[in-house]
Amino acid sequence: MNEIKVVFSPKLDIDPAEFIALWNETAECREVAEAQLSQQARTQFSDVPLKVIVILTSLANIGVTITTNIVSNRLDEFLKNKFVDKQEQSLQCKEVIQEDGSTIIKVLPKKDDTPPSE
Repeated sequence: MNEIKVVFSPKLDIDPAEFIALWNETAECREVAEAQLSQQARTQFSDVPLKVIVILTSLANIGVTITTNIVSNRLDEFLKNKFVDKQEQSLQCKEVIQEDGSTIIKVLPKKDDTPPSE
């Protein structure tokens, strides 16, 4: 079993309980990993504070890299389908491998790369 922490930017309007309930009720997501609330309330990467919301525990017994990729892809698809309409901006998932080998997926507002209109 592999655990992947998912953290959300405070700028996003994603309720942890709602995320966990929807994830675990969605068969395609539940097949990949089970979501549960993390005991740690907050963490910080660089200068940007992020809320540690969920731990996704992989149910598959396959390699860590493959599991992380599968979970990350499913998370990205899930967020687009269930949460993007609630946000004022698009979302992006960014994987960070920690020194201890654990994986954290940061969910952040996607920066708009479109140049301003003249």
